Amino acid sequence: MFSLPLFSKLKESNPAALEKVVPVHGDLLQDQLAIADKDRKLLEDNVNMVFHVAASVQFKATFRELMQHNYFGTRKVMDLAKGIKDLESFVYFSTAYSNIARKYLDEKPIAALASQEDIDYCLRTDTVDRLRKISSAPVYTFSKNFTEVLVEQERGDLPTIMIRPAAVTACLRDPLPGWMDTWIAHPSFFVEHSRGLVSAAVGHRDVVADIIPADYVANLAIVAAARGRRTKEMLIYNSCTGTMNPLTWMEGCDLFRQYALQEGKWDLPPRKLVQSSSYLVVHLLTIIRDRIPALLGDLWLRLKGEQPKYLKLQKRALFMRDNVDVLMETSVFLKCTQAFLLAQTLDDHDRERFPFDPNTINWSEYMPTLYRSIYKYMIEKKK
Repeated sequence: MFSLPLFSKLKESNPAALEKVVPVHGDLLQDQLAIADKDRKLLEDNVNMVFHVAASVQFKATFRELMQHNYFGTRKVMDLAKGIKDLESFVYFSTAYSNIARKYLDEKPIAALASQEDIDYCLRTDTVDRLRKISSAPVYTFSKNFTEVLVEQERGDLPTIMIRPAAVTACLRDPLPGWMDTWIAHPSFFVEHSRGLVSAAVGHRDVVADIIPADYVANLAIVAAARGRRTKEMLIYNSCTGTMNPLTWMEGCDLFRQYALQEGKWDLPPRKLVQSSSYLVVHLLTIIRDRIPALLGDLWLRLKGEQPKYLKLQKRALFMRDNVDVLMETSVFLKCTQAFLLAQTLDDHDRERFPFDPNTINWSEYMPTLYRSIYKYMIEKKK
């Protein structure tokens, strides 16, 4: 991990800091996290803060697989944290889309989207039929919803802080502007659109695409953990931009398409995004505006004696689109009042060092960075 570009700044400024890291073998899927007794004692005697970030975010994973990682894995981490002698903060990372059934999400605990009977049935059968009666959201969001309820019900005396990030995207500033190393739903759709692979989607042009730079999420978690818990209640902070500094899906697609045309980085000529509330209309537009051009592009490649690629690329793009369509249909307003108020408690020096106030993000400056970082770290490195 330390060989990644992300750590280049630290290696230059303070390489000795890396020597502080003590790796401990563990596995979310194993009993007691498969942590050796000597390592468990090391943690119980020396740790003061726990940041539980580990989770599966695979949209293709089954419900049972996601629950094993996200739900049962979190329970094991909480059991470990309860044994730590001088614990000051237990910080659990959830997601701002943990309650997709609601249009507004306050910084408060939420209710489970399904009953325990439904959860047990879905785990036993590894099906999501009962969940689909509630929402068409990705199964991942259900697993995080159930885990939030678990954390609230079983935290006991743990000094618990919950961070709910919106869609986490490339770093804005530190430690490396534009750094990202995994595909994320929102910018993934932006870039697939800019490559000319998808130009029709379910939704409305004014729906907010709530994205937040990774360093803003990390800074919020650091400050929240350092300030600690002042109450027996679980502190919850939504890390998002949608209500204070919104960017719509349409605006994001327009900016990415503009950069693609300027820099000539596209597979098929990108067209302006068309959104409709009708799945039938979107399906027909997809055939006409996307599938047929991709088919003709592959035919041209075959005539030149080259391997076809456009239909294959488009299959992935459409899969991504279909997994975010529920987010493009209706804005989910994520309130981040508590996070904003926490930022205001910092002095000027700390506010500059640990920025996480969404109002300080300039989209016209950040979006080109995000666009180029996807090509640099996610596309070109794989060629």
